[in-house]
Amino acid sequence: PVAFSGTEQLGQEPSIRVGLFKLDGTEQFTPSADYRVKDGNNAELGSIPAGATVAFSYDGDAAMYRVVGAGLNIQSSPYIRFEPADGNLGTLFTLPNRERRVSWNKSLNYNKYRGMLELRHGEKNNTVWVINELLMEYYLKGLAETSNNQPEAFHKALVVAARTYAYYHMQSGAEDGNT
Repeated sequence: PVAFSGTEQLGQEPSIRVGLFKLDGTEQFTPSADYRVKDGNNAELGSIPAGATVAFSYDGDAAMYRVVGAGLNIQSSPYIRFEPADGNLGTLFTLPNRERRVSWNKSLNYNKYRGMLELRHGEKNNTVWVINELLMEYYLKGLAETSNNQPEAFHKALVVAARTYAYYHMQSGAEDGNT
């Protein structure tokens, strides 16, 4: 993942932006609730109903983001965001063709995420990042660096370290790989 940046939300805890991976080709997106597709200017381009799957990609030659499926055929030059229609950053979505298996149980695939998803082409590095924006607490609950076999004190220390690291990057204005 890339570095973090955060934004305060009125009445809520901070959100965190985490670079999941560099987009190479076409990926899929399946929400558990209705989602809106918006561009970088906050214009609504369409909606994705719960359970539907869309494909997303970036055409570097045309400098266009594409979202296809569930009745959508979107092309946009500003970046694309998938946002829960009800604004709930706890809403789940799946990236069904992503493989994130854990060594201790190959039947588990960690391809479910919470919150928003953004596709962003970085001008400086010519890379398209898939970025997950979610509330800090959901990010911390999703840490998968350890198993449940570790002592409780270890888990607490890991969460404190992760929260401290994230806040440090949020306050230092670290880039999130998009520029």
